[in-house]
Amino acid sequence: MKRSIIFLLIAVSFVSFCQRKGPAGAAADERLRIEVSVDKLRPEPGETIQVSAIVKTADSIDDVNLRAKILVPTKGPQDLPLTLASRELGLFKGEVRVEADAPQGFYGITVASENPSRQAEPAHHFFAIFSY
Repeated sequence: MKRSIIFLLIAVSFVSFCQRKGPAGAAADERLRIEVSVDKLRPEPGETIQVSAIVKTADSIDDVNLRAKILVPTKGPQDLPLTLASRELGLFKGEVRVEADAPQGFYGITVASENPSRQAEPAHHFFAIFSY
């Protein structure tokens, strides 16, 4: 129970950190939106999860750089590399390998824009690893 409360506090801190605006409180660009998804919501140890982030914008995505983090229970936030898979679709992809000894609990993924002039509200997605 104590570990669950600690993880919940870390998760809330992580999400609130990722929701901060860019430098000097830059406002989010209303023409820029990020959506994130995963291909498995309940992965098993040994599986690889495909992460997709789609940037929706009326402008070019040429100057959009994304930063992704994954919040791992009992370990904290870790970088999640994303690569541009399709410029036309604004699609970025990454993957998470679930190790055999992966901590059980809820994992959180947050994707945000790194470019100060092209800020968007961060996108979040969660998945769970539990054994019964």
